Amino acid sequence: TPPVSGLPRSLNNAGIDPLEQTSYSQWKKRLETIFVAFLQNNIAYQQLRIIATTEQGMELVRVDRIGGELKVIEDRNLQSKSDRDYFASSKQLSDREIYMSSISLNREFGKIEFPYNPMLRLSLPIFDELGQRFGFLIVNIHAEPLLNSLESMVFPPSELMLTDHEGYFLITPKDTHNFSRDLAPTKTWDTSFQTLEYLSNDFTRMLDIEDQQTSYFALTQKIVISGDIDQGYLL
Repeated sequence: TPPVSGLPRSLNNAGIDPLEQTSYSQWKKRLETIFVAFLQNNIAYQQLRIIATTEQGMELVRVDRIGGELKVIEDRNLQSKSDRDYFASSKQLSDREIYMSSISLNREFGKIEFPYNPMLRLSLPIFDELGQRFGFLIVNIHAEPLLNSLESMVFPPSELMLTDHEGYFLITPKDTHNFSRDLAPTKTWDTSFQTLEYLSNDFTRMLDIEDQQTSYFALTQKIVISGDIDQGYLL
């Protein structure tokens, strides 16, 4: 996308791209137009942004899908994202690497959005013409359809418990444990269940630690959702 390379060229040259004599604001406007067109044709995508990899981690360009409409976010409403885990990972990407986040609840201005909005994020690094790191392009994908489709594959009396690669719950029969990474970080698979018996490699009998009277038979299956076999999976 030409405007992506134009942004760092203009910022590195007092706001004017010397290659095309185009200002930073003009490049930014072109990129916003491209983002709007992309989101119009890809309804599962909720947000497109470019975030600078400076210490502040400020959003530079942002387009959101809000209530079925697309909105270009004004400069005064752009946010710092330096405290988010996806920022720390994305700012270290090498050229052509892709980062895929864990599924987590969306936050705006540091607060969890309500109604809850589970997101999966993909990012690509952006470098300037000298090979210096400039920022990254990141897309938010609405994860609820994926979670709903997995939940619909399980029928009573079986129940679905879905965790991320670190054992935080995404879906459980206990509402107080859902999205535990964001809402109840002390609640993980390891803090909630004790293994009583290994029946096979992926079939166990588990004790509910909170309710010592209840045990379950658990069939565990890894669902890989990215190329990173160690981190890009659900259980």
